[in-house]
Amino acid sequence: MRGTMPQEILPTSPACVSPRTVTALREMARLSGRLQAMGIPVAELESAAGLPALWLDRGVLHRPAAVLSTELDPDAFDEALDVVCRLAAGRPLSVLPYGTALAHPERLRLREGDVALPIYEPLGASALRFQVNRAIAPISAPDRGAHRAPIELEVLLKFGMRSLTSRVYTLSSRGAFLLLDRSLRPGRRVELEVPVGGANHPRASGRVTFVNRVNAPAHPDLPAGVALRFDRVDAIAACAIDHLVERRLNTLQIRF
Repeated sequence: MRGTMPQEILPTSPACVSPRTVTALREMARLSGRLQAMGIPVAELESAAGLPALWLDRGVLHRPAAVLSTELDPDAFDEALDVVCRLAAGRPLSVLPYGTALAHPERLRLREGDVALPIYEPLGASALRFQVNRAIAPISAPDRGAHRAPIELEVLLKFGMRSLTSRVYTLSSRGAFLLLDRSLRPGRRVELEVPVGGANHPRASGRVTFVNRVNAPAHPDLPAGVALRFDRVDAIAACAIDHLVERRLNTLQIRF
């Protein structure tokens, strides 16, 4: 899904761009394709400005986000940042540096400017989707009660007399979103065996709260699957999950 933007405030494309910028534009085009395939609204600033940048916007109730290439030199990055700040028109803006991880001086400069959510390659589909959805979250998002993160885990899901294995999209000590191509009805009671905290695979149980169907997704920007809310969690599992989530979130932040 392609987004739109007020084109008249964008600068005119330069007559020529550096090879480094051309490479960055190509990488941004690839990223744009990945995000559009995930159902995330994307507008490409480079089409009007010659800037390796993307604009993500779900509407006035959500934060807009700008993806800026780490290939830009500091002056060009600041110029691009000025452009996207004007596009935000006073709304709280998320800025996501995209590309190769930055060196310490640049990380420090970005953190001082409240830029904290990078998209450093290589980044898998789940982590990319999670990071971008964090950036364009509702301005007044409800408190989930526990941190969550995209975790690469395979879990055993049990319901009734049946069981199946599933990959995790996101996990917290309060719940999970599992990648499933089949539907479980909302309210269905389930149990998970989670391979954390030791070889005995501690358990968590709860209910299905939301289903994102394969052929008719309620949220196209989320993968097909089911959301679970835990009401009983093994103490070992809760501690291990919280630790795992915090470690994963640390890798998805710009650190000093």
